[in-house]
Amino acid sequence: MNRHREGKSIGLLTPYIIERKLYPEEIEEHLGKHYKEEQDSTVSDFDSIIEFNNNYIEVIDDNYFDKGKESLYFFGASLIFMGFGLYGVIYFTFVDLVPLMILLFTISLLMSLLMGKFLLHDWFKKTHYPVRFDRKNKLVHVYQYNNTIISLPWNDVYFTLYKSRFTYCLIGHVLASDYETVMNSFSFGRMGNKAEAQTLWRFIRCYMEEDCTEELSQIIEITLPIAEKKESYLWGVLCLSKMESWVYWVFSFFIIPLSIITGLPRYIGMQTCKIPQWNESVLELCRYDGNALVNKNAGNNPDDIYRYMLLIQSKERRNEILNRREKAIKDINIKLSEKYGSGKV
Repeated sequence: MNRHREGKSIGLLTPYIIERKLYPEEIEEHLGKHYKEEQDSTVSDFDSIIEFNNNYIEVIDDNYFDKGKESLYFFGASLIFMGFGLYGVIYFTFVDLVPLMILLFTISLLMSLLMGKFLLHDWFKKTHYPVRFDRKNKLVHVYQYNNTIISLPWNDVYFTLYKSRFTYCLIGHVLASDYETVMNSFSFGRMGNKAEAQTLWRFIRCYMEEDCTEELSQIIEITLPIAEKKESYLWGVLCLSKMESWVYWVFSFFIIPLSIITGLPRYIGMQTCKIPQWNESVLELCRYDGNALVNKNAGNNPDDIYRYMLLIQSKERRNEILNRREKAIKDINIKLSEKYGSGKV
């Protein structure tokens, strides 16, 4: 079973493979939109939310948190090839081997340009590529990697899990009339393990299908502060080094220094990119009612957002967050139990 057909940076460095039949694993991992009783009823936003209100939720693309890692590789490789070519020019000119100098310089230049071409997949593009789940109109608005915006009926999108090496993300397919040929694709949500991707799907499914917006809002601790401004260097480092559990701190001597280094090409890339802007059609459809009770965005993030990202909050603060989330999940399951005669998401 091959789940690696499109590579790690799916859709960004490696284009989606379209005009093909659904893979067997995509059928096996299909994510239904309707209620399904499951053994695990956990719901989580998985820190993937940019905005959340009664009308829509905006979710990050799957490449956002890893942005900069590929840039480090391609930028570093480009510099190495340029340096190697310059050294060859000086050395072979000095020893009067002009043909070898020309050959080495040409090879180095071509390889450097090739690395630069891959680098441009990350730089001079968009800071992120959001997906908006429009609850009011039952639509999914997608800011695609080719900078076009599409709006799709929620019920017409085929959702499934996508595995890249050891991590998963959520992916939506637009199918042809035969319901098995993929015509377009988009991926969203942070990359994580299978269980984490499934909890994020339950969060989105509940938002679109159930009357749980207030409870779901209690699960969200932070929203990503990237909708209206470019991220700082520090925020980029925090995204790259985000601690998921205390176990991560065991490897912090490796994670944090690498994140500090990787944060540099990430920051440069972000500064060259533009913030994505929704078109008037999407903005009109998603126009937010200022009187709505539920509204989560960067403007009401907690003051300790940096401590949250590094998992260095006080024990009391951490317990406060966990207790609030557990209560919200319990309340959701009670609602579902009353509606469906069960208690699972």
